[in-house]
Amino acid sequence: MRIGEINQDNYKQFLQMLGVKSSATLDALMGKGVVGNSGQASNNFGHNYEEGMVIMEGEDASKYNKIVPVSEKIKDKIIATVRRQFLDNGNGMTKTGTDSAELAAIMKDYRKNIPPNERLSVSWTLCQIQLSEAQRLVNYVKEKVPGWTNGQQFDRSILTDTNFGTVSKDGVDVKA
Repeated sequence: MRIGEINQDNYKQFLQMLGVKSSATLDALMGKGVVGNSGQASNNFGHNYEEGMVIMEGEDASKYNKIVPVSEKIKDKIIATVRRQFLDNGNGMTKTGTDSAELAAIMKDYRKNIPPNERLSVSWTLCQIQLSEAQRLVNYVKEKVPGWTNGQQFDRSILTDTNFGTVSKDGVDVKA
């Protein structure tokens, strides 16, 4: 071992020299959070992490970037929320904090019923559904209002008259 090297055998002594006193805090600093009855891991600094939602250092995060099956109910709920937010905001933009927090809460609630080892891929899938619908709506408005860009107000009837671009001119439902 080199002088000054920190490893699993001496990290607590090193951190104690820096003034950290609690063993639980020392473990949390080293990424050894405690899992409680809630199924959430805590790092003892007030941050709770959903079990299965943390990618460890050195782990290949891209292995979770895959589309996996999710229920039609959650897919429809995500799409309906994106559509409502798009219409409410009326400019193709997301309200900072509130819109993303609403979608995050919907996704988190769904993940409660998913095994921890599948949660990252499920989250990826749900985010892809969200992004895909938002982009589809942007493209639809741009098609109907040439020159429109995100942030500009638009006539909301463009969406309401066609069920968010899913009903054709002849009234046929062309589900997205």
